[in-house]
Amino acid sequence: MSWRGEARTKDCGGGLLLTTGGVSAGWHAGHRTVRPIQSREIRFTTNSRDAPVDGGAISRDGHLLLYADKIEIHVKDTASGPLIG
Repeated sequence: MSWRGEARTKDCGGGLLLTTGGVSAGWHAGHRTVRPIQSREIRFTTNSRDAPVDGGAISRDGHLLLYADKIEIHVKDTASGPLIG
């Protein structure tokens, strides 16, 4: 084999090694373990047993809580806490 053939083999081997290393680094960077989000429970209503909450919904932005009991429908601001309606 001539010196040019050996140089090409070394160049191809080095390029393959760099490509493999780059793919491996990219895969590991994209597949890092992510810590799960810790959820917590917050009580938003103070309904008695005589008027339990029948159903509820939260706005898309998470700022409003809508819930209903036997008496009426309530809208509450989750950030500041007061009833809106």
